[in-house]
Amino acid sequence: MQYRKISINEVSSILGENYIGLNKIINGLNLINRDSIYDSILTYSTNYELLIKGLENPKIKCLIISKEMLKSIKTEQTDCAIFAVENPEETFYFLHEKLVKISAFYKPNKKDYNICETSNIHKSCIIEEEVSIGENVIIEPFVHVKNGTTIGDNCIIRSNSIIGAEGFQILKDKLGKPYMASHVGGIRIGNNVSIGNNVTICKSLFEGNTIIGNNNKIDCHVHIGHNCEIGNDNCFVNGAILLGSVKIGNKTWIGPNTVILNKVIVEDRSFIGASSFVINNVKMATKVFGNPARIIEVLK
Repeated sequence: MQYRKISINEVSSILGENYIGLNKIINGLNLINRDSIYDSILTYSTNYELLIKGLENPKIKCLIISKEMLKSIKTEQTDCAIFAVENPEETFYFLHEKLVKISAFYKPNKKDYNICETSNIHKSCIIEEEVSIGENVIIEPFVHVKNGTTIGDNCIIRSNSIIGAEGFQILKDKLGKPYMASHVGGIRIGNNVSIGNNVTICKSLFEGNTIIGNNNKIDCHVHIGHNCEIGNDNCFVNGAILLGSVKIGNKTWIGPNTVILNKVIVEDRSFIGASSFVINNVKMATKVFGNPARIIEVLK
């Protein structure tokens, strides 16, 4: 097994389960309804509609499904290898956690990361090994930058922030005991980004990066969840919270104590008023406010 390379035979050995179909090389694990940067994905489904879409997705090469769902498909007509188990979600995350703990599957080459000599990092900071930091970056005391983070040029990170935190996804093991799912993706921060005190930015869950574009200004106590994608020239005011997989365009204003629900899209030049709870997509150049947030004005 190598970085991002595992055979379905090896998966079978880890799970202690037989499969139907051909042995192939898998490059990534991901959720069935998410796009992937890899061409050979292992995923799971507990939903018949998503299962059909998964079987039609050429990137999905291996599916973990229930024994009951297996009866609904013709395995000889699909290119996917199939594991039929009692609990697909539990089995999928069991495999994920095993790969985190016992293998090289999620561990990139440390030589791919570099810290520029012109960066100014306080001695109290914790900078893990798999981190890249660009030119003229200032990192103030007690910042923790975790593995898988890339920071561009001319950025500043204020004290007590955590870059690369684990996202908050709670699962239950076979005994019903809750545990946190390991996040193994990364974070990519662009150039000229200012990050205030006590900011938390979570890494992506399975692959790719939580993305912070260029020229963003992030105030104190902001939380940015896993798999978020943020464009350029945005302002996030004190206490703003972005849940997982939020997409923010360019030149937006995200007001203080705002909460943006997971998977919401906020388009370019939008304005989110203070203490708003955003549950729906926000169209370009729109001002919204309230709980739930409603359109106040279409901006020119």
